[in-house]
Amino acid sequence: MAVIVFMFGFGNTWAQFIQTINFDNNSYKQFVYRDTTSNPNCIWQVGKPQKTVFDSSLTQPNVIVTDTVNNIPTNDTSVFYIKHAHLNIFQNIQFSFSFLFRIDGDSNDFGMVEVSPDLGHQHWINLMTDTNYNIMWNILPKPTLRGNCVCTAFMGFGVDLTAWANASSGYPVLWDADTTLFRITYITDSNNTNRDGLMIDDITIQDFFDQGVENVRQNGIISIAPNPVKDELHFIRKKATKNESVTVFNFMGVVIFHDADFKASIINTNNFPPRMYLLHYSSNEGVVNLKFEKV
Repeated sequence: MAVIVFMFGFGNTWAQFIQTINFDNNSYKQFVYRDTTSNPNCIWQVGKPQKTVFDSSLTQPNVIVTDTVNNIPTNDTSVFYIKHAHLNIFQNIQFSFSFLFRIDGDSNDFGMVEVSPDLGHQHWINLMTDTNYNIMWNILPKPTLRGNCVCTAFMGFGVDLTAWANASSGYPVLWDADTTLFRITYITDSNNTNRDGLMIDDITIQDFFDQGVENVRQNGIISIAPNPVKDELHFIRKKATKNESVTVFNFMGVVIFHDADFKASIINTNNFPPRMYLLHYSSNEGVVNLKFEKV
């Protein structure tokens, strides 16, 4: 299922595109496919789980799971892909990727989640282990996808890739491709421990994009520094102004700071999670929209 939500604008259109895959009808086949080329015995299956530990899905009746009935085999590597097409009508695409899961393996069995901006031609980045790029786990803690979880509830995997839309993020490819490819792998060791493996449901990919935010709608009013910012965002006024108002939005369009009678010269950003933000400033001199990054 895909939903477009148009959110707000200051002379610009901002929108959120939400794609959800829950495997309960055949629509998932447009986006998800099993890799049976490199592994003809791929054990990923879509269906109702009927195993010892995995006996029900989150949204009924189906999930994608390492075999719906049988225990996981030894020395197995099984892969499936998720293809996500961005709406190629806006600029500055930013997005997040999440799913809910249960895991039941021994200490050496593990899952991997990788992402590629070029359909796997040159770049694959392991979201679980990479330390070179700006991968943010500030919404949910990073799971290990290893071993066994004794809990009976689904756990959350949620990664925020917003910063990859910024050329300064250090990402190896400018994040402007129209399609993103995710690869989810489950690998087992040589010990036969009669485990159920990995089960995934409710995959959600959210794009947030705009048609282009005007950095300054009226020049010569204010500027902000430093950008990126760590602790304090400073305002530099170019002239005396009255009736100042400042609002800061996160990438989901949620207000995280608002002062309708702004007289300060600093906003404390210590408690802002690292990501991109939109600052909306207005006064009797005009309106300014500025993007800044918190690191």
